[in-house]
Parts: sequence; structure tokens; C-alpha cells
Amino acid sequence: MFGRALSPTAGRPLGQAWRVDAVTGYDLTFSAPKSVSALWALGDPSTIDAVDAAHTAAVHAALGYLDTHASVSRRGKDGVDQITSAGLAAALFDHRTSRTGDPQLHTHALVINKVRCADGAWRTLDGHEIYHHKKAAGAIYQTALRAELTARLPITFGAVSEHGQAEIAGTPDELITAWSTRTAAVMGDAVPTIADAEAALGRPVSSAERARIIKTAVLTTRPAKETDVPEGDLRARWADQAAGLGWDGPSLQQVLQRERQGSDHRSEPLASGWADRVTAEAVTAVGRGKAIWSRADLTVQVAARIPTNKRAPMSAEQVVDLVEQLTDTALAGTAHEAVALGTDQVGVTARASDDRYASAELVDTEARILERVITGVFNTPSRVPAHAQAWFFDGPSAALSDEQRRATVKLVASKDLVTVMTAPAGAGKTTTLAAAVRAWWRLNTEVIMLAPSARAAAELATATGAPGHTVARWLLQQQHLDDLPAGQRAEGCLGHRSVVVVDEASMLTTADLDQLTARVARAGASLVLVGDPGQIGAVNAPGGMFEHLTHVLGPWTVELTELHRFTHPWEAAATLRLRDGDATVLAEYAEHGRIHPEATSQDAADGVFERWHTA
Repeated sequence: MFGRALSPTAGRPLGQAWRVDAVTGYDLTFSAPKSVSALWALGDPSTIDAVDAAHTAAVHAALGYLDTHASVSRRGKDGVDQITSAGLAAALFDHRTSRTGDPQLHTHALVINKVRCADGAWRTLDGHEIYHHKKAAGAIYQTALRAELTARLPITFGAVSEHGQAEIAGTPDELITAWSTRTAAVMGDAVPTIADAEAALGRPVSSAERARIIKTAVLTTRPAKETDVPEGDLRARWADQAAGLGWDGPSLQQVLQRERQGSDHRSEPLASGWADRVTAEAVTAVGRGKAIWSRADLTVQVAARIPTNKRAPMSAEQVVDLVEQLTDTALAGTAHEAVALGTDQVGVTARASDDRYASAELVDTEARILERVITGVFNTPSRVPAHAQAWFFDGPSAALSDEQRRATVKLVASKDLVTVMTAPAGAGKTTTLAAAVRAWWRLNTEVIMLAPSARAAAELATATGAPGHTVARWLLQQQHLDDLPAGQRAEGCLGHRSVVVVDEASMLTTADLDQLTARVARAGASLVLVGDPGQIGAVNAPGGMFEHLTHVLGPWTVELTELHRFTHPWEAAATLRLRDGDATVLAEYAEHGRIHPEATSQDAADGVFERWHTA
């Protein structure tokens, strides 16, 4: 990206030279919503100037945020100490089109990987901070752009998406679709891949997995850039394309202006206390997306909720100031907002971004779950005489191992509100559950089998013979039953002889676990949570309670440890080491020809672990 880091005035090197394989800089891209690019493409000269100025101000606002929070370096042996700097140095390159020639207003900010530190020395950036704050910077860009455009032009914006972006209200869908050919190409490649991944995993992909798939699609579908096309020719082409859809610049601006007038007529002055609502809603939103989060995560949610209308006009700089102020207010802590958790960094000086928080809502939810679990456990289990156990293990259950038999008896004998069973892949979890289901049925106990995904629920039902549902569908069903008159609720409602079994319970969201434990507690029923705390947690929502419950219950946790799936003893042992994150096990896989020897590198190891944890 960059050559040598030299002083622009003296020409001397700035700090030590970069290594051959070093990161020389960061490409930060700030891209306007498609509706803004469409308005810019068809606008008159004054509109074009207004959009350009608003975009430039928003880019500078986002870079100002990064300059405040991410322009730091590290010093000392192994970089143990973080140190502030005089600020970032960036080269800005404004682009007006996508790779497919559609109007797409965006700026590449190339940030050089050198900063002058507070002690006068030139060092490389602490790249962790750039990556940590880039999403927040993007959200601030979008909010600042909306504020600047709303103040400069007779337009208003629609609802803000989960990514902090909003389109200009009234923009014709056909224009946005026609000028989104790059997005269509990327998603045309990514959507089938996502579907294949979800079918293989038996669950929705996580947001991180989805992002990786889309990033790959961006690269595989990338066409060559269209170069040296005069802007006049581009505008003529865009005008022809819009005319073919029945639109031109004046007609578009009229529609947008009418939408603004209607919005102004409907809008009311900001009520007192709006700032408190913004902070409370932002903390709630970030807490429902992540169990533990940082200031930057909260900044994204605060920025998305900043009002941008003519009754509250703001410049891009004022947007940054307001976002920072409200974020600090939310973190100062009130009963309904953020709970400070501190930092878990050990062995190095804490980074500025290391502080972590949780929402009070989530903390309260976890406390309710733990209270139910703790008050509903340690009950004396039912006695299961030897002759009854023999009755359990006839027919298909006869082939169970001793460990699986003991686990089955513990599950059936448990009188606790919540029983947890852990089992690594290959330990015969489904076989054990099938035996437990047959035993419960013989004891006239109703069994409800649940799983996070439809595929897992169907496989569970096939393997055990018990009805299988997704957690989400079953909870929705129960809520529907709650709304019926008392006389119509009998069928489908939990009773005191009901057992709800949740497979892949490590993927349960905290909110779903709260509902499940509440329902079984009210009905006097039982909940059995089955899973592997070493595998992936809840997808795109706070989770992690399953692993915590295994520690809370301690010796009362039912465990399967023996692996039965593997033919070779070495592979069973290696799987358990891989599950525990032991990177040295890759050498053993390579020795047996299961992976290429180069996969023992750390980068390859990360990829192998990533694939295993999502499998």
C-alpha cells in the first residue's frame, strides 16, 4: 500500500523500517447509502455540491472519532505498554462509482501505519484499536451524513438499519435496485454458499460467519475497474438509465421534497428526556446482541439513534460530540443501563478499549435463571431399582455402554428443575437420549424434544421417536396457548409429569433459556439441557449460560466422556485435544495424512479450529 515511511519535510525515515511482510497501512472505506448516491447522480449542480460537502464532513467526523480512540501505539518489550500519539496520517481518495459503473459515492482513507508517539518516537499503530473501532466509525459516518444532508437539502431519511444506515425516504426502489448490480453479484454468489453452510451446520450462520462468506464473495465476483471515464459521460449514462425507469433529476427531487414535507408535518419537537431514551434503548440493543460488550459496541447503537431532522439540526462535528457525550452518560451507570465488568487482561498493560460491560437487563435475566436453577436442584433423586434398570435397557437400549447406562439412569431419576448433560461429539449423546426417552415413556412421562434449528430438531425426533420442535417455534406455541381460555389449554401445555429436553443447549440464547426455565418452574416440570460447552455458543445473541451452569451444578452434571464414533484410538484422543484448543494436535493429524503438513502453521490452525467449532 505504502512505500517507505519518510518525513514529508526532511525526507528522513520515521521510526524503524517496516518488515517485508509488515502491514504498511489500513484502507478504511466510507460509503454513502445507495439513495444518496442516486440523488447525487441525478442532482442539479447545487444538489451535487451539497451531497459532496455532506459526505466530506461525515468522512472527517468518522476519522476524527478514530483519531481520538484508535491513534495509539505500543512500546516496551513485546509491546506491553500502550502509548498515545499525535494522531493519524491518512490520504483520502474520493470515488464516485462502483466497480460495475453504478453511482456509488465513497471515500478510501488510507491510514499510514506510523504515528508520532507522546514520547516523540515514531512507531506503528496498535492495529487492534483500528479494527476494534472501525464499525463505530462507520456508524458515526452514517449518522453525520444524515445530519449534514438533512440540514442542507429538503430530504428526510427512513428507518435506520441494524448496521446504522438509512435510505432517503421516498427514493424509488427501482432506482436503488438498478444501481445495485455490484451488491446483486456479491449476494448472488454468497446466498447459495450461506444456504449450503446452514444446511451442513444444521443452524443459521453467525454474523461473523456470514461476514466471512460475503467477504469471499466480494473477492470472487470482483470485476475489473472501469477507468478514465469522464464524469460527464457517467452522468449522461445514469440519466439514460433513470429515464428508462421513468425518472429524472427534477422528478426525483420533487418526490423526495414531498416526502420531507409530509415528514415535517407529522414530526413533533423532541420531547424532554429524549437523550435518556436514546441511552437506555442503545444499552438494551447492544445487550441483546452481545452478552459482554465494549464502549465501541455501544457507540454504534447510540449513533444509530441520534435524531436527524430539521427540528434538531446538527453538523457532523456536533454529531460526534453528542454521540461521545451520550455514550459516556450511558456508561456512567444507572439502574436501567450499563453494568461495568472491568477488564480481564493479564500480563500486559490494559488497552484503552479493554473495559467491558453488560446490560442490566441481561444481568437481571441471568440472575433469574440462576435463582431458578439453584433453588430447583439438589433434590433427592428417585430410586431406580436394579430390576427397573434392566427394564429400561432391553431392546434397542441393550447395546449401551456402562457410562451411557449410568447417564440414562441419572437423567430419568433426576427430580431437579434443571439437569445438565455434557457430551463431546462422538460420545453417543443421541443414543443415550433415545434410551432415556423410552424409559420416561415407560414411567408415563411426557417428553418434548427441542433443538435450536429445524434440522437438528428433525434429526433428534427421528433418533429418539419423541416429537421434535425448534426452541423458537415451541416457545411461540406456548405463548399462543397462554392466550387461550383456561378450558382450551390442556393439549400442548406442560404438566408436572413433563420433561423438556433441549439438545445443542450451548446454542441457547439467554432470553430463550429464561423463558424455558420460567415455564418448567411454573408447571412443576423438568428441563434437561444437553450439549457440549466446548462448541459454538448462541448465534447472533447473548448466550453462554450452558457452560456456566455446568460449573454451577458441578458434580450434579451428567457427563459422557467416552468416544465411540472413531475407529482409530489416536483419532478419538486427538479430537478431544482439538476440542480443548491444543494446536500441537495438528501435527498428529498431518502425520496420519488427515491434513496437509502446512496446516500446522498458526494461520492454518486458526482455520481448522474455526471450522471445527462451527461444525
